Amino acid sequence: RTKIDRPHGRIQSACSYTSCMRFFISLPPVALPRPRVTKNKRVYYTNPWKGYHRKAVAQLRIKYPDEYVAAPCHIHVVYQLPAPKNRPSAAIHRSMYDLLKDPSTHRYPYPCKPDIDNLLKGTMDILQTAGILKDDNLVVFTSAQKYATTLEARIGTEITIDLV
Repeated sequence: RTKIDRPHGRIQSACSYTSCMRFFISLPPVALPRPRVTKNKRVYYTNPWKGYHRKAVAQLRIKYPDEYVAAPCHIHVVYQLPAPKNRPSAAIHRSMYDLLKDPSTHRYPYPCKPDIDNLLKGTMDILQTAGILKDDNLVVFTSAQKYATTLEARIGTEITIDLV
């Protein structure tokens, strides 16, 4: 298991030093919902999120079993959601919709639900549960983009982690 750690400015690694790691979750992204609370004060999340979380964590653990970050880092995430079957709402500008018709472009900015901040919170939770991030408070900078795509192979979440 590769461990990236920077205590007191030094880089320690169990196997080899990697300053940039890339991951891909090949599932349609699902936003983290608000937690629900029962009468007995038990906290739980709704079924779509639980299923997505379980599958995404399993996928990351199988594909990337030796990755582990325990140092301050930057995370860049690109969400590619399935393009809507019907015509986009008024929130999407006509020129963006025309990009979808262009055969050279297979994605366009997607200013509709799910909210990007809820997608990002879910991604950080998945990275921590999968054991890739020691703790999500190690992330000092994030950037995220959200697109709709017409290609089935591109639907998913692209994650890049860079050390500070």
